[in-house]
Amino acid sequence: MDGINKYLKLGISKFLLSMLAGLMIGVGGTVYLSTSNPIVGSLMFAIGLLIILIYKMNLFTGKIGYLPNNKFQDTPDLIIIWFGNLIGVNTYCCGLYYFRPELTIKATEMCNAKLLQPITATLFLGFMCGLLMYLAVDIFNVNRESKDIGKYIAVFLCVSVFILCKFEHCVADMFYFGMMNGLSLFSFTALKYIVIVTIGNSL
Repeated sequence: MDGINKYLKLGISKFLLSMLAGLMIGVGGTVYLSTSNPIVGSLMFAIGLLIILIYKMNLFTGKIGYLPNNKFQDTPDLIIIWFGNLIGVNTYCCGLYYFRPELTIKATEMCNAKLLQPITATLFLGFMCGLLMYLAVDIFNVNRESKDIGKYIAVFLCVSVFILCKFEHCVADMFYFGMMNGLSLFSFTALKYIVIVTIGNSL
């Protein structure tokens, strides 16, 4: 019984840290939607990932790259993290959608353009984002105890590059689709798109 309780507590902790990570990506997405300068917006978006790394929150795209190293034993945890990110970012969207309704216009334009992409393009753009996210996270983790400012620069540059290149990030897209129309992420079309991006990020 003690073992079950311990496993349950760990699972709840992972889920809550995943929800917080989704929230922070939502904050990053809010900054991006709020500024008219794409370079400034892309750089400020990175504050979300930086906080996630500093406080060791659980972001799917920050964890999936390490799956082969662990011989795929972390697969159940990654499923928990993905759903935690989903719920966290969309809980945030529910509030933001009503308090900052003007942001839905830009989000809708972005999402409509994404849905016009062929599946192969979405997979490729997701793959490239996953690569940059892995590099940002790994550079930071390898140098976590170092005072070298380079680990912070890597985070900001990798995030900025993937946004300016219009690569696809599954959790960021959860935010944009959530802002498109409240709970629209739960439509079949949006969920299918998010799943395709998730596969690309994972590859």
